[in-house]
Amino acid sequence: MFVCTGNICRSAMAEAMARSRTGPESGVNFGSAGLYSLDGAPAASNAIEAAAEIGVDVTPHRARGLSRKVAESADAIYVMTASHRVALLAMEPALGGKVELLDPGGEDIGDPYGRDLEAYRRARDQIVKALDARLEDWKS
Repeated sequence: MFVCTGNICRSAMAEAMARSRTGPESGVNFGSAGLYSLDGAPAASNAIEAAAEIGVDVTPHRARGLSRKVAESADAIYVMTASHRVALLAMEPALGGKVELLDPGGEDIGDPYGRDLEAYRRARDQIVKALDARLEDWKS
């Protein structure tokens, strides 16, 4: 499960990119949600464009809020920033063992919301790097 603020930029791109990197034969199911999302909202147009530039389609995405039930059912929850981790653990402290930053190096993935396409490209590239670093985790 990939989690960000609104589930229309970073976590939406991460979900679609993770699927494209692992393929259906991996048996891994990816999802995404936002801590403060407007359910049903489409992905941001710049997120769609930035992902499309690397051959990933985010157009079918619709935002959803992270419920306690969804969080508890996830095997692992990858957040985009340290502040997302703090907020999530404030909601449900018992999730602590399965919540970590997407970037295994501990770097926050900056929020491009409301910014230009270049900001979305930077976020996309950070997400790609983090996903590639985690691929082996999902193959086992």
